[in-house]
Amino acid sequence: MIIDDRMSELEAQLTTSALEEQAARFVQELIDSKFQGARSKHVQLLERWWCILRYHEKSQLARRLGKVLAKRIPAIGTERAFGEVRQEDLSVREGIDWQSFIKRQLKRNSLYDDSAVQRLADRRFRFLNHELDFGPQIDWKLTSRQGTPHLWRFHLHYHEFLLKFIRDGHFNQDGSLEAAWSIVEDWIQNCPIGDPASQSDAWHPFCISRRLPVWCMLWHFCPPNDALKSQILRSMYQQASFLAKNLEKDLGGNHLLENARGLAFAGAFFDEHVGNSFWQSASRILEDELPRQVLRHGEHFELSPMYHSLMLSAVLDVRDLSRSFDPQAFSVCDDASTAMLKFLESIVHPDGEIPLLSDSAFGESPSPSELKDRIAEGDKDVPNSDRTEASVIGQYWRWRDENDYILFDAGLAAPDHLPAHGHSDLLNLEASIGGYRLIVDSGVFDYEDSDMRNYCRSSRAHSVLQVDNEEQCDAWSKFRMGRRGKTSPLKSGVEHEFHWAAATHDAYRHLAVPELGRLVACRHGGPWIVLDWAKTSGEHSYVNRLHLAPEVRLGAQDNNGIDLQLPNMTLKLSLLGKGELSTSATWYCPEFGKRIARPMVEARFNGSSTCVTGWCIQKADCSQQVILESDSDDSPIVFISEQGRHTCWRPFDQL
Repeated sequence: MIIDDRMSELEAQLTTSALEEQAARFVQELIDSKFQGARSKHVQLLERWWCILRYHEKSQLARRLGKVLAKRIPAIGTERAFGEVRQEDLSVREGIDWQSFIKRQLKRNSLYDDSAVQRLADRRFRFLNHELDFGPQIDWKLTSRQGTPHLWRFHLHYHEFLLKFIRDGHFNQDGSLEAAWSIVEDWIQNCPIGDPASQSDAWHPFCISRRLPVWCMLWHFCPPNDALKSQILRSMYQQASFLAKNLEKDLGGNHLLENARGLAFAGAFFDEHVGNSFWQSASRILEDELPRQVLRHGEHFELSPMYHSLMLSAVLDVRDLSRSFDPQAFSVCDDASTAMLKFLESIVHPDGEIPLLSDSAFGESPSPSELKDRIAEGDKDVPNSDRTEASVIGQYWRWRDENDYILFDAGLAAPDHLPAHGHSDLLNLEASIGGYRLIVDSGVFDYEDSDMRNYCRSSRAHSVLQVDNEEQCDAWSKFRMGRRGKTSPLKSGVEHEFHWAAATHDAYRHLAVPELGRLVACRHGGPWIVLDWAKTSGEHSYVNRLHLAPEVRLGAQDNNGIDLQLPNMTLKLSLLGKGELSTSATWYCPEFGKRIARPMVEARFNGSSTCVTGWCIQKADCSQQVILESDSDDSPIVFISEQGRHTCWRPFDQL
């Protein structure tokens, strides 16, 4: 038995190693292809800058230019400009139920880490699955750690790790949080406002927006000793004042809402004499931005489930802070958060977690269940999740059949003026069956200008049809996007017991392929059908991919299909129409800094005129037979045979 166990373990290691080699090769092929394009680098650069001028709002560009010029002008009197206030004017507002607020915050699953407090005491910091040991002194500027990822540096200055001291009840014998406040004091001493080396991280508006709420909660949970109070109050005022004068309006989006959250905390923390101006600034941002950023069906306009969850949490924070003294702000935030939760509940997988569309990863935002619990603590009833079989939610189509689930994303890659978190993933999908994830997006590994960043944003990393090895959208640098495609309005209906949805995009119009489309069709008990087509008059090469969850194991394979083994069942994945079936492996990045090799199935073919290909997914014991053919004008015909009953469906008739 011991020998059998060791042999099984060895086989698993060999399988994992082979998958990792294939995944690494897949990324390298992507990088190599970027240097084989037909267009010159100069033409590509001009096209990219033209897209920046075309798609970005003029106010964004003007503000960005202003920031660039400001960085080149030495800061004069920075201390006076942002910190001039009499110490006796800095006092704390009364009447806000901070204890209840803090208890809700401490329910965050991400705070549950039994070893975190000891690591912090040892000056070891772990963010994004990467740990640094500073020894006796924290190097806040990371001067000895050049090359540390920018997002890691931001996490260091968020100070959200200090909440772990509260969560774990790590107090001194006198009931104080001396260890946490000593880290705060160290930061104040080593990151002064006038220090140019501290501007890019410590005093970045986004870091201030995340740090101020932590200090507010620490203060109200267990205030610092009297010797530190004046120093910390002065620093908090400086930070809030700096933030108010340096709002990230050039970026907008989630950054601006985080700015509002930071100012709201400062406004609720300081008494009316000082705090009201910060609170009013936050209220103005929310009144302007929430109607703009929360779309009609409740989704956040950056179209990332992770950022949607983060922004929902931010709106809930302001709602809870405003409960006792600003009924207008409470009402605005309450309405927005209710709509946002309803959308979030509509798109979660059966396992209760978000899909990893666009820039999304687990562990960076509160879980959907945590957010639902927070809504339930408000004055409104929790919206009931729509459990019907098929639903259209904005530009998403979702199918649920108990623990079976498909989410078809027919929306844009990102807002035109804010493509930072968008991927080249038009008409993408995710799926679960029997409660287990089956088809999954690639997630996000980092925010560096790296091979993995290029991979995660590429068309190759998503379950979409790719033409001539070209990207749907020109995602470049870390957060930019040049040429991009547009999607058509989503259509849906019911035909032959199948609920279906379809949409098209024009991302390959520059290759004389004016239309690519996808249709997803499901019915109770299966099968699931995915049809992809391209309309063109020229000859092109195509690759259609499905990226599978790491838990999926590939089974028996023939020219037309392959068995997919999940922990609780076996599925049959069949190729419909054109294509040569093959398998490989790609990276799955469920968390920042973490990548797992997982299987991928692809079909390659060449074609001209209208080309149709697709997939059929059904349980291995199902008796249906699905065949895809074309009529004289290349329109697809789907034949479904089951127990002597035959169905003929022409999908294009409904489009």
